[in-house]
Amino acid sequence: MVDIAALNEAAVRAIYRARYIKDPGFADITDDALHALTLGMLGLPAAASELLSGSG
Repeated sequence: MVDIAALNEAAVRAIYRARYIKDPGFADITDDALHALTLGMLGLPAAASELLSGSG
């Protein structure tokens, strides 16, 4: 078991990215509209908006 309180922000972000973005395959999505939809579903509406507006 990992002592979560002892982890720094970079380690926590790496674990989150691996578990919730990379492992399920979301990182491999190449269609921008589908990628934006999944970003929104993951609770990242600002990132989805940036992607769709062409600035992301």
